[in-house]
Amino acid sequence: MSLRQQALRDWSDRVPASAEFSGACDLNVLRETVNEKLSPRRFCRQELEMTAHFPRLAAYGVVAALVLTTAACGSSADRDAPSEGQGTGQVETLKVMMFPGQTYKVPLTIAKDQGYLADAGIAIEEVTEPSNMTGPQGLKATNSQIGIWATSDMVRGWQAGFDVAFFCGSLPYLETTLMTAPGSDLPSTKKGDSWKDVLQGLSGKTVGIQTPVGSGMHVIFESVMAAYGVDDITYVTTGVDPAVQAASLGKGTVDVIQASPSTTQHLEVTKAAEPILYLPDGPPEYREFYGSGWAASREWLDANPKLASGFCSAVEQGLRFIQDEANADTVKAILAEELGIKNEAVASEVRQTFSAYSVDIDRATFTNTLDRFTDMGLLKAEPKPSFDDVVWTSS
Repeated sequence: MSLRQQALRDWSDRVPASAEFSGACDLNVLRETVNEKLSPRRFCRQELEMTAHFPRLAAYGVVAALVLTTAACGSSADRDAPSEGQGTGQVETLKVMMFPGQTYKVPLTIAKDQGYLADAGIAIEEVTEPSNMTGPQGLKATNSQIGIWATSDMVRGWQAGFDVAFFCGSLPYLETTLMTAPGSDLPSTKKGDSWKDVLQGLSGKTVGIQTPVGSGMHVIFESVMAAYGVDDITYVTTGVDPAVQAASLGKGTVDVIQASPSTTQHLEVTKAAEPILYLPDGPPEYREFYGSGWAASREWLDANPKLASGFCSAVEQGLRFIQDEANADTVKAILAEELGIKNEAVASEVRQTFSAYSVDIDRATFTNTLDRFTDMGLLKAEPKPSFDDVVWTSS
C-alpha cells in the first residue's frame, strides 16, 4: 500500500462516527477508493479540503473533501489554527466565475488540491461565465463573488456603474493567437511573413472572437487593426469552446479565430487549426497593455479583506507550484484532467506559459494601459479611472 493510500486509510479510521458527509463524499466511498487505488479527488472535488484540518494528509498530497458538522469541526484536536480568512476555523465557500477550459484556472485548481485555499479558510464553487455578457454583468447575474477578466472589460464595467476592482493579478499582457483552418493561403509568420503582413491579410475577412462583439478584447483588436490600416473586418463571436471554434473555421463561417491557451495548443495538436500570428509577438500593444486579473465588487472586497488576500495568496502559491520543475508531472496530470491536454509536448508548452503569470499588478504598466485605452476610445474620458479606483489593495 502506498503512503498516499495508507494516509487516507489512517484518516478515514480517525473520522468521528458522528460526522456528517455529503452524498458525493460518503465515508464508505472514500474507503473504497483506498481499496481500488483510486484518488478520492475524483469523488470529492467540490467540498471542504480536509488538508486544512489534517496536516499529515497534506504531506502525502491527499485531498479528501467532505463536510463535517460544526461541532465536529470545532472539537477536532488535529485541526490547524484558525484560518486568516475567518479567524474561526470555519471555511467560507466563494463562487468563482470563469470560462471553462482556460489555463488561468490551473493555478486555482492546484491551490484547491494542495490545500492552499483551505489554509486561507476558503472553499470554491466554480461558476461558468456567461458568454453573452461582460464580466461585471456576469458576476452580478450569477451572484458570484470573484471573476477573472481582461482589464478592458473590468474598467469599462467600472465606468458603466459596476463598482468592481482587481484585487489580484493574473497575466500582465494580452495573450491571444490568430488561427486559420489548415492549408489556408493567408499570410502567416510560420511561413516567414511579417506580423504586419498577417494583419494586412485580414482585410475584408471575417474574424471570430472569443468574447461578445463590443467587449473590451474585441474593441482592442479592432482599434489595433485600424491603427495599422485595416478597418474592413467583420467580427462574430465564436466563444471559447475549441469544438465550436474549429467548426466555425471548418464550415467557413469565419476566416480567422482568436484563441488563447490551452485552446490554441489543442486546436494545433488536433490539426483543427493552425496559428498564423501570436499577437504578443506582433503589434507592441499586446505586450504593453496589462492583460487580466482576478476581480470582485469593492463592497465585497472591503467587507472581506482577509478572504481576498487569502485567495490571492493561494493563487500565488499555485503559480509557484506550477513553476517548480519538481512538480512538472503533477501539473501535466492536472492539465490532462482539467483541460483535456494529453499530448506530452503540448502539456509542456502550456505549462511554460505560466512563467509570465504574476499576482502583482504593476502601477506604471496599469496606469499606462488606462491612458492608452482612453486615447483609443476604448474607455470614456469621464469618469476617468485611476489605478486606485480600479485596483483594490488591503492596506
